[in-house]
Amino acid sequence: MISMAAPHQCSGVFLYGPPGDWWAYGEHGYGDRKALVESEDWEGPAFQTCMHAASISRAFDETCRRRQVLTFNHHVEVAPLCDRHPDIADRLLDWCTTSPGPQPPPLAAKLN
Repeated sequence: MISMAAPHQCSGVFLYGPPGDWWAYGEHGYGDRKALVESEDWEGPAFQTCMHAASISRAFDETCRRRQVLTFNHHVEVAPLCDRHPDIADRLLDWCTTSPGPQPPPLAAKLN
């Protein structure tokens, strides 16, 4: 049985941490990750799920930018902003952690 800290128990936060970081930054030879994930003994997430988690981990490569109180999906939604507008991505995540109710996100007019 091959396992990676029980990744089959994936939640948004779990995917964001060890599997996503392992996939994005671990040392692997070409094709090693795919072979591991597609082996019969693998009990973790699917290949595409691991690739997706790694792309979000790369978008938030500075772990201090990650909001542990938010779900993986919050990070997925703002990840496209990280390359060109990381300040906006960070402000949106901050807004999500402090928003008491229905109010427009910061810079909503500029994002349209």
